[in-house]
Amino acid sequence: MKHLCTLLIAFAFTAFASQNINASGGSISTQPTVSTSSGMNPYVKISWEQFECGNVLIQLFNQNGSVAREFANQEFCNGTFREIYKLSGLRSGSYLLRITIGGQVWQRKFVIW
Repeated sequence: MKHLCTLLIAFAFTAFASQNINASGGSISTQPTVSTSSGMNPYVKISWEQFECGNVLIQLFNQNGSVAREFANQEFCNGTFREIYKLSGLRSGSYLLRITIGGQVWQRKFVIW
């Protein structure tokens, strides 16, 4: 019998840091959009547009607050990005996806069943 994982989105993104402003007075990036898959090969897809170079840190925390996965910790420069990360091998439970772009932080909670 196949084990099926279902991802349920519990909360929408919440911006926790003040908006990060570049030298010309504009935002460094757009708010990321996140979609997830269900089934045997679960994944999370993250898309955003970045207007200047800055570090991007994408982490997944388990319900104990420990980092379960670190998907990215690197500099991205001007452009539109779409990153896909596999969630296979994670236990059922609540997780927090945290995306930090140039000091601006977005978080999203979801559950893997």
